[in-house]
Amino acid sequence: MEQNKNEDMTVEEAMAEVLRAREEAPMLLFKPYGASQRAVLENTKQRMAVLGGNRKGKTTIGMYWLLCHLSGNYPDYFPEHMRFEGPIRARILIEEYRIHGSVIMNKLKSLANKGFITRRAKNPQGYCVGFECANGSQVQILTHEQSSDSQEGWDGHVVWADEPPPKPHFIASVRGLIDHNGQYLNTMTPLKEPWISDEIYEENPEMWNVINLEEENPYIDQKALEDFFKSVDPDQLEARKHGKFVHLVGAVYHSFSKQRHVVPSRKLPLDWPRFCVVDPHDRRPFAIGWYAVDPMNRLWVYDEYPNAMFHKITSTDLRTKDFATIIRNREGKMPAHKRIIDRRYGFRRQASNGKTIQEELNMEYDLYFNASYDDAQGGIEAGHIKVKDYLGRKDEEPRIFIMDHCKNHIYAMTHYVYDEKTGKPKEHAKDFADVLRYMCMDSPEYDAWQEDPSRINQELRGDFVGRGYEVDPNPGFNTSYDEF
Repeated sequence: MEQNKNEDMTVEEAMAEVLRAREEAPMLLFKPYGASQRAVLENTKQRMAVLGGNRKGKTTIGMYWLLCHLSGNYPDYFPEHMRFEGPIRARILIEEYRIHGSVIMNKLKSLANKGFITRRAKNPQGYCVGFECANGSQVQILTHEQSSDSQEGWDGHVVWADEPPPKPHFIASVRGLIDHNGQYLNTMTPLKEPWISDEIYEENPEMWNVINLEEENPYIDQKALEDFFKSVDPDQLEARKHGKFVHLVGAVYHSFSKQRHVVPSRKLPLDWPRFCVVDPHDRRPFAIGWYAVDPMNRLWVYDEYPNAMFHKITSTDLRTKDFATIIRNREGKMPAHKRIIDRRYGFRRQASNGKTIQEELNMEYDLYFNASYDDAQGGIEAGHIKVKDYLGRKDEEPRIFIMDHCKNHIYAMTHYVYDEKTGKPKEHAKDFADVLRYMCMDSPEYDAWQEDPSRINQELRGDFVGRGYEVDPNPGFNTSYDEF
């Protein structure tokens, strides 16, 4: 009977029926437009990163994935063990409510079946901050602008982040998934938050499924999209067009490239002048870098301390005498021609002995340290410009090279970014960025040290180099660069 009814429908009636179904139950009509979109729904890992350029359909597939979990209506190919039964609790992380929030809500409206969303919660500004579903599922909508502390204490089943959140926000949400063995999806054009690349490819690669949306979106005018790409900053094109990690938005050193500036570890000629720069701390270890300058006045980063990733270290028991030993042991038979210390903390008097760290190193351990340039006079910005000058533009030959075992220097170059709110560099990854900045501001020249070798022994260190300590206080420490 139903078949006869359908056969008797006119074209106009059939079109009206399709439109009605699309309005009533758009989720049931959704079909992934390519293999990569379908791969999102076939995922079998608890964490998933979906990368794509602008207008690739990331938000669409992210919303559909979320609605599958919220409603319990899954396509046949959705893995059984990745499904949830009954109502769930979910969280959406977005950049901000005003623009990004409206994009999310419009996408929800276009995909959710009619009547599925039963109640919306709004904040005093009128933005939607959550909603409830007809089957009892609940959703929070939170932003990167909110403090990570305010996002702690939640437990739920799924989290969808549309663009990568700051790492503390990620941790707060992922922690809430533990009780339910929940799932985390991050759809993104990878321009911000460089930590996400480390998390996916270096720190926990076994936990992530990374999917790149490669197919062209059939619902987008490709000519208009190409016209848009013509106006994009060339540094951002790979991310915006192809979804590749570049992390340039907010980066202090845009021109840094691992391909151009990172080189395999090697032995350096003995006539190249050596330099040591120290950024001391009280709770954490000293950040120390060793540098050499070649006959073309190019700077080579050839060693660093600590060997471990500095941003993960929260405390240390080592004191000034211990770091003096580390410096001596690291330099071995080739003491630095010149040493520089951060004047702000290195010149601060310690309550314990009334001395500065510079005075301790100079007088007690025979390690003469010069003061770094004065930020108050030269400005941090001047230092940034100097480092950029060494890095060179992309069409220039660089004047600085970092050996590939100097992980903290490389990390600083890729993670030292501006705070979008304050316009100032964030504290994260600044330590080795500062060390390198002090070195570059010293403008070392190869010829100056060849023409007047007496500067090495008399002006900077004195005739007596000093004994140091025979036993390294950190027995687990291994010299990462050793010519001898």
